[in-house]
Amino acid sequence: MYPVLPVMKHYAWGSYHRLQSLMASSSLLHDEGIQAQDGRPLAELWYGAHPQWPSSIATADHDMQELSARIAQEPLDMLGADCNERFGPSLPYLLKILAVRSPLSLQVHPIAHQARAGFNAEELSGIAHDDTKRSFPDAQEKNEMVMALDDFYASVGFRPITSIIHDLSIIDHEVAQEMLSALQHVQDDEGREIDKSVSGQGKIQEGKDSRGSFGIVSRSNHSNRLRNALRIAITASQQEGVADSLQCALEESDPCNNAIRHAFIAAQQFPSDPSAFALVLMNPVSLCAGEALYIPAGTLHAYIHGFGAEIMTNSDTVLRAGLTVKHKDIAGALDGIRVWKDGVINPHVLSGCISPGVQGGLFFPGLDEFELVVGSIHSMGVGESIQQKCNVEQDARVRRLVETFERSRPRMVVCIEGALRCVSDKDSRILEAGDAVFIPASDGPLRLESAQHKSGIHAGPARYLLATTRF
Repeated sequence: MYPVLPVMKHYAWGSYHRLQSLMASSSLLHDEGIQAQDGRPLAELWYGAHPQWPSSIATADHDMQELSARIAQEPLDMLGADCNERFGPSLPYLLKILAVRSPLSLQVHPIAHQARAGFNAEELSGIAHDDTKRSFPDAQEKNEMVMALDDFYASVGFRPITSIIHDLSIIDHEVAQEMLSALQHVQDDEGREIDKSVSGQGKIQEGKDSRGSFGIVSRSNHSNRLRNALRIAITASQQEGVADSLQCALEESDPCNNAIRHAFIAAQQFPSDPSAFALVLMNPVSLCAGEALYIPAGTLHAYIHGFGAEIMTNSDTVLRAGLTVKHKDIAGALDGIRVWKDGVINPHVLSGCISPGVQGGLFFPGLDEFELVVGSIHSMGVGESIQQKCNVEQDARVRRLVETFERSRPRMVVCIEGALRCVSDKDSRILEAGDAVFIPASDGPLRLESAQHKSGIHAGPARYLLATTRF
């Protein structure tokens, strides 16, 4: 197994202490002389092999090498035959830990054909991969799942139109009132009023595609009205009164109206940006530690505040529509948005005892590219271990969870708190908070155990993340 040095991303919306505290005891960061605390906000830690921003690993001879380069050299050992055959010599997932201090961009990730077309068009145009105006740094469809490590708040997908109309009606701002008018009239994709006889909520197209089985609302009256209301918000020019009007509406509405609350929080960060009104269209989501949310490609979303982990297909494509100082691709975002039957999609979850003292919850949206286990490890005495031994053979659901550790796949383990020991057929390493290792498929089954800090001090319960694939 290989110690991993994550890519550190410094963005304005990041925290000044959360990720810095996590990485403070990272042995590899210390060995490489890297300071996590340098006065800048730290937003994300990347663990993976993205083509432009791969993590680095410490090899057996203590040299540092990009994880993507080692996978390219030894794809069968690193990924395993099944994963390599399915995805080629590339790690199919990217794991991130993020600390959201203030709201970040209103955005959508492209579905497969849009990602390929956009990437190829920018390649032909000669736009450099590191150009800030580039929308498609890679050609991958981007599906992601966010896991709360502490309280986490977001706005995701579209709410029922009746709820949106109620809230927009109490916002005294011309952009909000124009959005309200768009929702109350039947219009086509270009905002032109059409025959009222086609009014209604639109038909639901049911079916299962490569992204799983989720109802998709067709581009009829229902989705046209939502898209046109969104278009008004994100194309309006900068103007005064956005934050003030949302504050007044918040004071007038139900105290539990988190849709308006999220919009007001965003407007405080971007006080003249009318795209904050777009959050009134969206489902406000509050996750507690250990809860997760699946965000398939095409889903409009914005993170508001919190500490969490993301696992996604190995892509960094973001089509921003507002609430950002970065490059916006409004046309691309509007083209990529999908309106789901269920505005918020929860992943499948299997929880249980993996081995004595080791608990875990397996979160998976049904994709081949990624799964995520979030769990804890408690030290146990011999007698206690025998008493609490897991009888996994009697529970097929728990068996599925245990197989995540036993099958030979490309795995990434990050210690979030305390200390733990990673054991494979070929290696054994102690991880403390902030440490991470990549376990190649060739290392065989993985076992996690409680451990003391390297200083010899008992660490107490440990928390960990395990990212892997279905293969």
